[in-house]
Amino acid sequence: MSGKLSHPRRLLFVVPFAVALLLVSVAAVNTFGPKASAQGTAAVTIANFAFDPATLDIETGTTVTWTNQDSATHTATGTGGEFDTGNLDQGQSGSVTFDNEGTFNYICSIHPNMTGVINVSAAAGQPAATEPPTATQAPTGMPATGSGSGLSSATSQTSVLLIAAAVAAVLGLIALRLRHVANRS
Repeated sequence: MSGKLSHPRRLLFVVPFAVALLLVSVAAVNTFGPKASAQGTAAVTIANFAFDPATLDIETGTTVTWTNQDSATHTATGTGGEFDTGNLDQGQSGSVTFDNEGTFNYICSIHPNMTGVINVSAAAGQPAATEPPTATQAPTGMPATGSGSGLSSATSQTSVLLIAAAVAAVLGLIALRLRHVANRS
């Protein structure tokens, strides 16, 4: 074997390190780059034909998630028609983002004796928005399981990128080791 490697064989040693560097760069941008403004979250449990807590004080921009722990189907429906989670079967969740200041009374439209109140105040340093609350619901027939690990999407993506970078670097080291062994024989 000659002392010089052909161009394609050199790529076997350079590419894994270049890929590792690229992946680490993307992970750094993902971790330290610009972020969207964080919005708060709050939770209400539906159990024993009641909302818990029955009264919730939040700031504008907060997303409230109702999770049904009862065997009966329930809703969280604004009494003024401002929002409606739709029917939530046991284990399902529905969320509403509150962008306006105000007091929002709500009921279960199936069991009107179930009542709750959301008190929304302006977030510090933020003007109140004029949009009505936005409701989302878990897909029908699917239990709402949340994010699982509790990690944000950006954190999960960064972890995957760093693992891929480590694998690429290890492959590069293996290629270098194989080259060293081949050159000694």
